[in-house]
Amino acid sequence: MSESNWRDVATEILNNKYNVPIRNFFTFEWGRFRNSNGVSVVVSHDLAYENIADIRELLSENLKVFIGTTRWLTELEQHADNKVELVIAPCKSQFDILRITQTADYNGNQSTEEIIEVLKKFDNDFGIEIYHAGFDELTFILENMPNNLQAFIQEIDELCPDALSQVYGSSELMIQEIKVKHEVYLWWD
Repeated sequence: MSESNWRDVATEILNNKYNVPIRNFFTFEWGRFRNSNGVSVVVSHDLAYENIADIRELLSENLKVFIGTTRWLTELEQHADNKVELVIAPCKSQFDILRITQTADYNGNQSTEEIIEVLKKFDNDFGIEIYHAGFDELTFILENMPNNLQAFIQEIDELCPDALSQVYGSSELMIQEIKVKHEVYLWWD
């Protein structure tokens, strides 16, 4: 698919869903940098989350939709706390989302590729769907619940120690949240 073709398709899909300006870029590193290899809109978190599955069904396999920047730490862009960036970009796989958003553990030793390797294992074992990726955070849905949630939590803790200690508070609370939402949020502080 040519650039003008995917860009036209993505822009039309976003225009049909949202009555907001379409941006010919998306941002990363808390909105400080722009990537022109995608299009985006800034909408409420709830609206983005409600529509992401429907948009995904409209895209070819080489286009991915995801929630990108959720916090802007730049004077170039200021958005309300409940606003997020919904992005459509060319990606060969869902793991390319992490590459283009440069998701990594910048305070530790986990590179983007190391994180992707662990997520590929999770995808192989349980099936995952990445729907949010930012500079130091990501969220994925578990398609199948792990049989041993305690062992899964241990793997999450090895990948992202901040998730257990700072996001969920305890392994019991994390297990409870995963059982209810089938979703895992990772944040590297």
